Amino acid sequence: DRMGCTPLEDAIRHHHRDVQLLLREKGAVLNGHATAICEAAASGDIDTIRTLISNGIDPNHGDYDGRTALHLAACENQLGVIHFLLRYNTLPEYAGLEPCCINPVDSFGGTPLDDAIRHGNRVVEILLRENGGICKEDPEAVAQAKTAQEKSKVALFRNTVNIMADKMVRNSVEYRQLRAYETYLELTRGYDKVLDGALTTLNKDLGELLIKEREYVSKVKVKRARNADKVAHQRRIETMRDTVRDFI
Repeated sequence: DRMGCTPLEDAIRHHHRDVQLLLREKGAVLNGHATAICEAAASGDIDTIRTLISNGIDPNHGDYDGRTALHLAACENQLGVIHFLLRYNTLPEYAGLEPCCINPVDSFGGTPLDDAIRHGNRVVEILLRENGGICKEDPEAVAQAKTAQEKSKVALFRNTVNIMADKMVRNSVEYRQLRAYETYLELTRGYDKVLDGALTTLNKDLGELLIKEREYVSKVKVKRARNADKVAHQRRIETMRDTVRDFI
C-alpha cells in the first residue's frame, strides 16, 4: 500500500496467524525486518520473535550496525529471549531452520558476549560462555566467527536466489502451459491404452475399428503431442532455473 506495507505485514501486525499461513502458502515473503526482530529481542517480546521467524525472518540477520537479536538480548539482559534463540531450531515448528549463531560479529567487532560483559549482565555472560560464546579479546576466535558468518550469508543468498528462480518459473508462460499439459494428460490418462493394447496383442479387428474412429485417433494424437510438449516445457523450465542460478 502507500505506506509500504504488504498483506503479510498487516497479518503479522494484527496477529492473524491463519492469514499469515495462507499468504505464505501462496508465495508471500517477508523481506528485511532485521531491525524489527532486534527491537523485539531488546524488549523481551518472544511472541513477536516467534512470529517473525515463522514468516521467514532469519534471527542471524543484523540491523544497520550489524547487531543481531542475540546482541540486543545480551545488552538488555533478556534471558528468556536468549534461551529461545539458542534452541528455537530444535522446536518442531522450526525444524530445518538454521540455528542461531552464538558469535555473530557486529560492525564494531563485538559479539553478544562482549555486550553482556560491557553491560554487566553476569548471568547472560555465563549462559553465552556455556554455549560457546567468545569475545573480541580473542582475535583468532573472532576471525573464525566472522568467516563462518560470511559463509552463512553466502548460503542464505544462494537459497534466496533459488527461491527467486522458483518464483520466476511459477510466474512464467512456460510453467502455466506445462500445468495445462499436465491437466490434459491427467484427464485423458489411459485413453490410448486401448489402441496400444489392440496393436500389442495383434487384435487386428479391434485395432482397425479404433483407427477408423477419427475422433478417437485424433484424441490419441493430441494426447501424445501434449506429452511431448510437456517434456519440452520441463526442459525449458529447468534451463530457466539454471540460468538464474548460474547468474551468481
